[in-house]
Amino acid sequence: MPLKIKLIFISLVLFIFGTSLLALQEKRDLNSDFNFFGPQKPSENSISLIVGGDIMLSRGIGRWAKREGYDRTFANSGFNPLTQFPSYNSGQALMFFNLESPFSPTDNDKAQGGFLFRANSGNIQILKDIRANNTLLLSLANNHTNNAGGQGILFTKETLKNANIPNFGAGMDKDEAQTLLKVKKNGLNLCFQAYSYDGSFYTHNKIPFARNPLDKDLLFSDLNKMEKLNCDFKILSLHRGAEYKIKANTRQKQLAHQLIDQGADLIIGNHSHIPGEREIYKDKVIFYSLGNFLFDQDRGKNASGKTFDYIRDFDKKRLTVPTYIPLLAELKLTKTSTGIHSSLPNFKSAEIKKGQFIPLNPQTLSGILEKISPKNISQ
Repeated sequence: MPLKIKLIFISLVLFIFGTSLLALQEKRDLNSDFNFFGPQKPSENSISLIVGGDIMLSRGIGRWAKREGYDRTFANSGFNPLTQFPSYNSGQALMFFNLESPFSPTDNDKAQGGFLFRANSGNIQILKDIRANNTLLLSLANNHTNNAGGQGILFTKETLKNANIPNFGAGMDKDEAQTLLKVKKNGLNLCFQAYSYDGSFYTHNKIPFARNPLDKDLLFSDLNKMEKLNCDFKILSLHRGAEYKIKANTRQKQLAHQLIDQGADLIIGNHSHIPGEREIYKDKVIFYSLGNFLFDQDRGKNASGKTFDYIRDFDKKRLTVPTYIPLLAELKLTKTSTGIHSSLPNFKSAEIKKGQFIPLNPQTLSGILEKISPKNISQ
């Protein structure tokens, strides 16, 4: 075969082969989910859930905000510990905290205001700034729910409603308090409810109000309701335990295990004001406490004797009761064709200083995580 004909033949083969590859590549680009070299990935629905501890907007927090502006928490490019989570920055996070102070027309914004927490409604801006472009959920079931009486509960519910912040665990009557919160996001159904060790049903100045009691029969009943509502994840907030103690007591652990045996998927404890023990039980996460998220206890407490539990602060170079160190945990909740799963928690932290945040020494955080490290319980 003459050389010229050979060259023409080779060129024609290369052209046809190249055109075929180009067509194949264009076909692959039309469907980026298709894996040319293997099976198609299973469909996945997921949510990033960020959980934290107590938010108290009265006393010193309210006083600083009233003096410097209700947007002061993250003002002047202040450090926001939530920005350590990419899901928060993208506006895709679902967040949970415990609101420790009711809103009230008669606030208690004093540096040393005692233990009656009543927040000025202007502090709703702080919650909006915490939420940013994400979804914020709040528990109202705690031992300060009634600090402003029934009128305070009504005022709090109205203030949160106007700010589009869902809440649960307390209300103007038993039925409202016991109404579960169901959140639908990214193809998943999450159900929440909250309870307090001193919960009950009251009347104050002829105004009734309620916060859910920490009653095992009620908890079991609510889990059954969640099951009937086709909830993918059942999340319970329990306000209980000894203050300033890291280790959970036997009764706390027994109840948490019973609730998971009954179908709960995540237990979030609060009340102790410091990060508490965490646990993995039957592949479910239990936080016995995440400490204060935003509070005016920024000096901590002296670590003396066995009264309180303490950690080492590597910046302060001393042992301290960490009331000023909020612990945040992110869980990725995923629903796939093979079932429903929760990741292990991804922890971040900070330090509170006069109602604002500063970064925490990494050694201090490592020490806290070591102190609260989980124990795997046999099934």
